Amino acid sequence: MSERDIPEDASGAANASSSKRKSESVAKRAQSQKLSSNIKSSPTSYVYSRASKRTHDSCDPEKENKRNDRREALVKQMHQIKSVDFDLFLRELGLEQKFNRFAADAESKLDYASLCRPYVIKEQVKLEEMENPDDCYLEYAKAIDGVSNQEERLVNCFIVLLEAIGDKAEESGFPNSRYGYIDCQKNAVRGSTHRPDIAVYCVNDTTRRFDAIHMVVEAKTRSFPNNISRDNIGQIADYVYSLWKMQITRKFVPVIFLHGASLSLLVFFRTKTIRVDLGEAFFENEKPKKIEIQGINIVLAQLHFLLTLSPAEFGHICDFTKKPSQLCFSSGSATSSTEVGISDHLQESALAMVKAGPFEGSDVFDLGQTFDRRISLRGRIAYTVKGTFKGEEAVLKLSWTSIERLPENAAYDILAKSRVEGVPRRLSKGLIFANFMGYRLEYMVLEDCGEPLSQALKRLHQIDRLGQFPGYVVSIIKQVAACLVNAYVEGIVHRDISDGNIAVRRLSTNMIDARVIDWGYSKDTMFESDRSAKVARVWHYDSKQVGNNEMAHDPFTGTPRYMGISTLFGSTFRNVVTDIESLFYVVLDALRTIYMLPKSEEEPVGFIHHERLDVLGHIRVSCIRFDDDWLADFGILKASVPGELLRVLQAMRQFLFFNDGTYIGTDLARNRQYIYTVNEASARVFMDEKTIDILKGKDRRTGGPLTSTTTKDSPTKPTRTRRKRKTPDQQEASGSSKRLQLIDENEEVVTVKRYELDDRPQIFQSAFLTSTLCPYCKTGRLKKSFPVENPRPLQRDKWPVITSHALLRCNSVACIGRMAGDDSTDLLSVRHTNRDLAAVLNFQHIVRGLRLNSKVPERFQRPKRARNAVAAPIDGNAALNEPPAQRQ
Repeated sequence: MSERDIPEDASGAANASSSKRKSESVAKRAQSQKLSSNIKSSPTSYVYSRASKRTHDSCDPEKENKRNDRREALVKQMHQIKSVDFDLFLRELGLEQKFNRFAADAESKLDYASLCRPYVIKEQVKLEEMENPDDCYLEYAKAIDGVSNQEERLVNCFIVLLEAIGDKAEESGFPNSRYGYIDCQKNAVRGSTHRPDIAVYCVNDTTRRFDAIHMVVEAKTRSFPNNISRDNIGQIADYVYSLWKMQITRKFVPVIFLHGASLSLLVFFRTKTIRVDLGEAFFENEKPKKIEIQGINIVLAQLHFLLTLSPAEFGHICDFTKKPSQLCFSSGSATSSTEVGISDHLQESALAMVKAGPFEGSDVFDLGQTFDRRISLRGRIAYTVKGTFKGEEAVLKLSWTSIERLPENAAYDILAKSRVEGVPRRLSKGLIFANFMGYRLEYMVLEDCGEPLSQALKRLHQIDRLGQFPGYVVSIIKQVAACLVNAYVEGIVHRDISDGNIAVRRLSTNMIDARVIDWGYSKDTMFESDRSAKVARVWHYDSKQVGNNEMAHDPFTGTPRYMGISTLFGSTFRNVVTDIESLFYVVLDALRTIYMLPKSEEEPVGFIHHERLDVLGHIRVSCIRFDDDWLADFGILKASVPGELLRVLQAMRQFLFFNDGTYIGTDLARNRQYIYTVNEASARVFMDEKTIDILKGKDRRTGGPLTSTTTKDSPTKPTRTRRKRKTPDQQEASGSSKRLQLIDENEEVVTVKRYELDDRPQIFQSAFLTSTLCPYCKTGRLKKSFPVENPRPLQRDKWPVITSHALLRCNSVACIGRMAGDDSTDLLSVRHTNRDLAAVLNFQHIVRGLRLNSKVPERFQRPKRARNAVAAPIDGNAALNEPPAQRQ
C-alpha cells in the first residue's frame, strides 16, 4: 500500500505515533546523557545510591568477600558485649550528677513524647493520621513520602526527631545539641568507603570527613532485644575500627544503634564493650498508653543529654568544635576530674593537661601526617603523628597501655639516664591518664629519626654510586645490635624489633644514623631495684607489681613476621639474643626487595604468613638449616649479594643458630631458656668489641651467664662421602651392573640407566636420587628437616639429635598448604613425605613415561646425556642391541 492510499485519519495517527516515538527516543537519549554526565561529575552519588547498593556489592564478589572477611576478623577481636544500666554507665564516666540535674530540668520544660509521631510495628514505619497536622507532623510526612524502603524510612524519621528535639530545646532556652547530623545512606563519607546511616559531627566542622565524625548511628528495622546478629555487629565494628585508627584523640567510641522502635548505645573501650539499652524511641502502636508516653520521655531525655556532652566528656581526650590541627600539652599541671569527665573511683590522676588549642604554659605540637599502623579493637594502641614542635620536625606519640605493663616513658627514662646510644631524644613527655578503665594514656614528643629500615635501604641502594651500600647496611646492623645489648645491660628488653621500629637517616656521605624506636613493649628485668622504684613513682605505677605480673604472665609480644624461633613456638622468655634474631629477619626482609629472586612474585617460604605461629617456626627451622639455599628460602638471590654483606649475613646466622658447629634450631624450639654460645669470630663481623664483652656478662633474669664464649671455630659435623659412579664399561667388566650404584650427593638430576642383561632391557634407578625430587608438585626438591633421637647408641652422647633420613620436606612454596589430611581444617602446613614412598612414586612416573611416550620424563633426565634420556619399548628394536655409548 502506498502512502497516498492511506486514509487521512490513519495517516494522522501514523504521524502522531511516529512523532511520539521520536520524542520518546529524544527523551531517553537526553536522560541517558544526563545520567552519564552525572556519573562523570559525581560518581559517588550514583555508584553508592541505595537502589544500586546491593547490585554493586553483588557485581564485585571479591570486594564483598574481603569486606566480610575483614568484619569477621574484627568480631573475633572484640570483647564480649556486656549489658550495663544507663545509671551505672554514667557513674563510671562521672556524669551521674550532671544527668540528674539535666533530667530534673527537662521534665519540667520539655515534652519529648509530643515530638514523636511515627510508630514502628512489625518492621513497618507508619505515620498516624492527624486532622490538623502541625509542622512536626509535616516534616515526618515529607521524610517518608515516596520512600518504600522501611530502613530508609526509619533513618529519615530519626533525623527529623533529632532536629525536632534541638528546635524544642532552643525554644525553651534549654541546652541544645552540640552536633549536626548527616544522612549517609546513599553516599559514602568523605575519606572512606563507609556508609553509616547517620554521621554525627561537631556543629562547626565543615569538612564532613570520616576522620572528623564524633559518633555514628546505625538503624535496622528488626529489633534485637537480646543479642545483635553477627552481620550487624561486624558492620558496626568496621566503623569503630576506622574511628580508632583515624582519630588520635579517641578515648572510647560510642555508637547509637536504632533497631526497630528500640534505642541502644554501644560503647567500645580498650578493655571492654558495653551495651546500654535506653528503651523505646518510637511508639509501637497508634494509640500509646500513658506508661509508654512516660517511657518515651525518659529515653529521649537520655538521648538529648548525650548529645549535649562535649567531646572531652563523651569519647575524646580533649574538647574541640572541629577536627583539631594542634595538640597542646602542659606537663605537671593537674586536671580535675570534672574537666575530663572521669570519676574519682577510677583512681584518675591526670598529670598533663591536653587541649586542641594553645594556652598559657603549654607546648604546642602542630599535627601533620599520621603514620598508618595496624591496630586492634582491644589492647594496646599507639598513635604516631609527624609534625613540628618548637620549629623542629618531630613525632608525637600517644600510647594507650595497660596499667599492668611498663610505661614507655619509664623505659625511656631508664635508657636516657644510662645514656644508651641509638635511642631517640625526647623533646617533651607527660602522663595524661594514669588509670582510665584499666589503661593509662601517655604522650611523648620525639625527634624525627628518619625512615623505616626497608625504605631507607631501598633509597640508599638507588642513589649509591660508589659501592658504599654494603657498608651502610653493616653500619646499621652494628648500631642496632649495640643499642639492644646496652639496653639489656640496663635491664630493658625491647621485644618488638620490626621494620617500622628501626629508623634510619643519612647524616653525610659516609655516615648513617640508626635508631631503635617504639619501646612500648619493652620489659624491665631489674624491676626490684631502687632505680626502678624511683622511676615508678614518677610515672604512677607499681614497679614490683608490674614486674611480677610480667614474670607470672609474660605477654606474647612482637611482630610475628620477625619473631625468633623460640618465640614462634610459644616461649615468652626473651633476652637480647632474641632481639638480635628479630634484627636478623628484619634485615633479610629489607634486602629481599633489593636482591630479589627472578620471577619471585609469591611470598618467600621464610616469611610466609600463617595463623598458627608454630607452623612458621617449623618452616624457619628447616629453612635456616641448609647452607646452600637458606637465602633463597627468604627470597634473596645469593649470587647478587655483595661479598661484604654476604659475609655479615653468614656471620649472623652462625652466631644465632649454631653452637660448636651444630645447628641448634631444634633446641631453640624445645628449650625455652636456651643458653647461647657466642662464637667471637662470628660476632666480630657485625658487633664491636665492647658489645661482645657485654654479651659475656650475666643474664638479668636467671642470674647465670647469658652466653658462653669460644674463640676458635668449632669443628663441623663430618659428612659421608659416596663412591663415584662407574662408567657403563667398568660396570659391565666388574659385573656390578646388576646392583644399584651409589652416586655423588651433589648430582642435580636423577639419572635412569638401561643396560642389557641376558638379552633383555633393564632399567636401574638410584634409590637415593629418586627420593630427592618431590612426586607431588613435580618442581621442588626433598630435603631432611625432621629432628629425631639418634638411633645409634654409641654416637648418641656426641650427637643426641639428628635429622631424620626417612621423613623429608619439599622446599617448594607450591607444597605449602597442600598436605593431605583432615579436610575440615584450612590450616597451612608443610608437606612431609616418606623417602621410600617418594622413590616409589617417582619410579612410577618413570614407568608411565616409558609406556606412554617411550621416554623417561624430562625432569628425570640428565642434561646433554642422550643415552640416559631415551628408552625403546621391548619390541625387538635393533637399538636395544647396541652398546649404551652408541645409542642416540
